[in-house]
Amino acid sequence: MSGFNIEEPAQLTIGFVEIICSLALFIDPILTFWRTTEIQNYKVGTSLRGILTHGAWLYLAIQFDYDAFWLLTTNAFGVCVHLAILGGYMFRTTPTLRMKILWIFLFADIGGACIVSIPVASLIHGAQRRTDFVALCAAILDCISTLCAIGAVWRVLKEKHTSELKVFVLIGQSLLAVSLIALSSLSYYPYILVPGCVLMLMSIVQLVLYLIYPHEAAAELPAASLYRRQMQCRRMKRFNKLVECDEHYNSKRKVQLRNKT
Repeated sequence: MSGFNIEEPAQLTIGFVEIICSLALFIDPILTFWRTTEIQNYKVGTSLRGILTHGAWLYLAIQFDYDAFWLLTTNAFGVCVHLAILGGYMFRTTPTLRMKILWIFLFADIGGACIVSIPVASLIHGAQRRTDFVALCAAILDCISTLCAIGAVWRVLKEKHTSELKVFVLIGQSLLAVSLIALSSLSYYPYILVPGCVLMLMSIVQLVLYLIYPHEAAAELPAASLYRRQMQCRRMKRFNKLVECDEHYNSKRKVQLRNKT
């Protein structure tokens, strides 16, 4: 069991801060999915990872650490949000991609849940050992899900602009990381310390990049003008080819008329 004590004012306050930050961060994937016009461009891997990660923490909270109400609340809501997004994605996408996502969900999420739950039920004995095993799996999945943001960091460094980064998400992630680290130290709950530190590191890196690089216009306008110039060159090449063909036809026609005369 965790050392979380609901009667401690500091732990209770930080627990509510963690719940508020987590619930606020779930607004971003909902809005991103809602605003996506071409569903094939949506990164559904985020929802697949979210279901697996939040499901592991939820399983831990329900089976072993039911005293940590903040762990139960945030991860139950997270599983529901990502399941709803995944259902909407499968409803809007093509049949081929729908079957592909369904197989990934069955093998990755359902298979991952079986890998975690079967050893806990049959092979590992003792409440503390089971808690440590499930918490370790949940912490590893959480760190992997957080480190997937390295792709966004790489694109920022490559494209020299931060249009993918959202400042309110970065601030929310920083506050969430601080609350997780504080809860880990106050309640002697070591399982969330490493995920909180990894989240804090990634948030700091992205905030620094957000402050260094321009957000939108400086990178987008040259690309748009370059695209327009390329299209103009293509049109000019086509026009020149038509003119050359026309001149060749006219000259050939003149030779034919001259020979007839």
